[in-house]
Amino acid sequence: MKRLFHILILILCLPAAAQNAFRPDSDTLKKLELSLPGWTRAESRSVRLKKHPAATAWRMVFTREIAVRKDAKTNRRAKGMLLVYLLRQDDPGLRGSLPATLLEDFDWESNPNDLEQYEMYLGTGRGCHWYAKTDIGRLNFLKETLKLTGGEDMMRKMADALNEEDFQLYSSRVAVEYFRGKGDAAVPYILHAAAEWEEEYGKNPSAAPLPHLFALKLAGGRKALAALMKFAYSTKRKVAEAAIGRLLTEPCDAPDRFYLTVMRIPMFTEKALHVFRLKKKGKEILPELRKLASRPRSFQQYSLVAAALREFGEGKTSIPEYDSANHIMFRVMRKGDTPDTPIFVTFEDTTLISESSMEAAERRRIAEFTRQLLTSRDREAAIIAALSLATYTPPSRKISEAYMKRVRRIGCELLQKMPVDVRQHVFQMLDKSLTDTRDRAALRRVASEIGVRL
Repeated sequence: MKRLFHILILILCLPAAAQNAFRPDSDTLKKLELSLPGWTRAESRSVRLKKHPAATAWRMVFTREIAVRKDAKTNRRAKGMLLVYLLRQDDPGLRGSLPATLLEDFDWESNPNDLEQYEMYLGTGRGCHWYAKTDIGRLNFLKETLKLTGGEDMMRKMADALNEEDFQLYSSRVAVEYFRGKGDAAVPYILHAAAEWEEEYGKNPSAAPLPHLFALKLAGGRKALAALMKFAYSTKRKVAEAAIGRLLTEPCDAPDRFYLTVMRIPMFTEKALHVFRLKKKGKEILPELRKLASRPRSFQQYSLVAAALREFGEGKTSIPEYDSANHIMFRVMRKGDTPDTPIFVTFEDTTLISESSMEAAERRRIAEFTRQLLTSRDREAAIIAALSLATYTPPSRKISEAYMKRVRRIGCELLQKMPVDVRQHVFQMLDKSLTDTRDRAALRRVASEIGVRL
């Protein structure tokens, strides 16, 4: 009987509620439409809440043409949808209800989209509670543009988006940028999302939580730095490398001892040296550089450290011997060696020129630079430059093998003409210290060709 009584009261109330259905003022609706350029309003009407039928909301649907690309083999055209619900803040039908709990009262069904769609209570403004379903970037845009206050925790929503893998990683990229400048307050959210990432992908040795590391870097602050440092010492190589990479980008606010440590890792030597260059602390690390120069792990590390010793210790802004090697490589290119090789000879078809004629022309072009290397007073730098030619490996398959052999041959010829004592010392030192297997193999090949005993 009591249940029947309640139903009768509800039936009697509905007509009155219908007459007083909520409709936002025209200025509010216009402001919302103006904030969505490129979108077309497809629906704008009053609706009842599912669990609170005595209350009414204003539903607006916006659409636009999009391409759905979830299936790599198709590029279907579809209608993108943006759903917005407005509730009057003082609606008597919502007494005792928390605004954030009313999401389930709305119909959120929408068209397919290759960007992850989020339902969210955005907060209050213009006398209304605002709810929306769209991508994470537009949710934040609406909240900021309409100057809404309160609502669900946007920082938590953005942290969740760090783990999203939608089209071109849109959601995670938006989330990373959102955390820029957020400081210590953002760190717990980012780390929580990173922990969730770890549960799903942590067993993959080649995976790293890149969005989370970028977010920490952009967030800034003491806690973010501490979190990045912890990731940098991870036992998982890819995670550690990714974190170190973030710490080597400006602002470089990790302790100097950290940068000295990563400077010893060949893949980070160049960037670590740049950090000390930015901090104007080059002279302070000269002892460490001398140690590293005596036991480099790769050719590139040896070359970089040798250059840094001359820059920080002698004030040299460039190494003439390195420049000479670069000039040689540039001037022995022939048409067809690379897709956009400069043509140094005037003949229309270089295949009609004899090999000896072309080589003689090349020798004349590089004579100035080979002479600089052979007469340099900085014998170590000259040997490093010649060794870079003798061990040259093209970075791309598009570079011809003939060019590679040409450069290597010139490098070996230069090494044969250089002082035996310095050359022998450099080769034996490298043979003991190199850990890069390709560099060691290249060193032994060159030593065999020029007659150096290791």
